[in-house]
Amino acid sequence: MSEKRIHQRIIAWTRIFLFDMNGKTLYEGYVRNLSKGGVFVASIDQQKFKNIKSAQRIKFRFELPSGPVNGIAEVAWIKPESNELGMKFVKIEDGLTHLMDFISSIISS
Repeated sequence: MSEKRIHQRIIAWTRIFLFDMNGKTLYEGYVRNLSKGGVFVASIDQQKFKNIKSAQRIKFRFELPSGPVNGIAEVAWIKPESNELGMKFVKIEDGLTHLMDFISSIISS
């Protein structure tokens, strides 16, 4: 995997919920880090990874101290053997301000 990151990653630890485009729950995991462009997710539940594919568009929801963030992302990569995946944000439907405020507060501290 080549490093082509545009945005600085911020370490975070919060629960994330992933849904198919019809709203069916696919996966629960934990945000390990995030940026303005996407999120890195890890889990202990390997079974749920079987329902997620690379390049798949999925809905997501997670909470930050400043409030909830939800939208649509595309799975950029997936490592089922280590229960990890990376997602690129396609559209933040709600909580863009919460995301930007959280990232700004970490970077400026």
